[in-house]
Amino acid sequence: MKSVLEYCKELRRTIESRYGGGETGFVYYPELRVKGKANNPETNEEVNLIGTIDLLVVPPKGTPFIVDYKISPADYWKEAGRNIPFE
Repeated sequence: MKSVLEYCKELRRTIESRYGGGETGFVYYPELRVKGKANNPETNEEVNLIGTIDLLVVPPKGTPFIVDYKISPADYWKEAGRNIPFE
């Protein structure tokens, strides 16, 4: 458990250093559930959107961004039918 907490602290320091320029006041939303309608840009059709964002980070000044955790080396884009390499 201690190693998990240390990892979380290091992740927070890294995010705030990289995206905040030393500012404090970031807001973190872990496991944020999303449900609603979205427009598919490929077909221009409305689709249902449902899922979980691993970590939504809102800097004090700037644009919110998503931290997406991957725990396996699977090529998720390829499995979804897209030819985009997994990084």
